[in-house]
Amino acid sequence: MSESENVLPVEVEADRETPTKSTVTARSFELVIDEPEDMGGQDDGPNPLEYLLAGQAGCLNVTASQVAKDMDLALEDLEIEISGEFDVETFQTEQPDDHTGVRNIEVRMDIEADADQETLEEFGERVEKRCPVSNNIAEATDIGLTVERS
Repeated sequence: MSESENVLPVEVEADRETPTKSTVTARSFELVIDEPEDMGGQDDGPNPLEYLLAGQAGCLNVTASQVAKDMDLALEDLEIEISGEFDVETFQTEQPDDHTGVRNIEVRMDIEADADQETLEEFGERVEKRCPVSNNIAEATDIGLTVERS
């Protein structure tokens, strides 16, 4: 199997509806992204940072299922809570000197499984290490941005 057969393309397209609202297409799904009213939006959907954390939660679920399978661990239930902090002032600064994204991300996984605490801790370490979205958040990822006239 060639390397290209192991690579899954991930693509989305977005259309601007208003200064705060976008409609994003991912495969055959349409997502609405908007800011809350106190940030100038109409609150028609989650904001981009909420989608980021939602994506992390979904990815942690998939990764946890795979890790549980690899560890032969019967995962009966999993609830994930993720929180962080966003510094609006840093975002609104013309030339920010600080991190403009979500800071201090805390993940809590409540797990129902027939396993002792040591096994659950190992499970958590493996999940954290293998989750692609968590990896993208924690590690620098090259981004190429091109602006073209339409």
